[in-house]
Amino acid sequence: MPITFSLISQDKVVDELEADEVLLPTANGQIGILPNHVDLITTIQTGEITIKSHGKESHYAVFGGFAEVTGKEVTVLADRAEHADSIDLAAAEQAHRNAEVMLKDAKDDQELSNALGLIERNLNRIDIVKRHRHTNHHPKSPENIQ
Repeated sequence: MPITFSLISQDKVVDELEADEVLLPTANGQIGILPNHVDLITTIQTGEITIKSHGKESHYAVFGGFAEVTGKEVTVLADRAEHADSIDLAAAEQAHRNAEVMLKDAKDDQELSNALGLIERNLNRIDIVKRHRHTNHHPKSPENIQ
């Protein structure tokens, strides 16, 4: 019996599908969720969500949020999220370079924090694309995030 997975980011549903297993990045490391998992609410860290379904995998870059797990459902409310196939690698690499310049030019703690956040997000996006771009079977339309 599969588990229902929903990924919701700010103002839209990024994806909804049936899954055999869901892997989530949490503050305590990656956790795996199978059908009939114990109920759980946890924070989501910047990282990768992997969905395994019918022998295929889907990969998502996620940037913070919360997950609620019941025996039959996993619902992720993400600060930001995107399917690996929707990530523009060249744009992510350029955004990373821009963030490194911002980091060098930071004049206060707020600018420093913003630059570090952009670096973390774009390194995550770049890593996920490079590891999974050719293995994904779930194309999505491009979405631009910083």
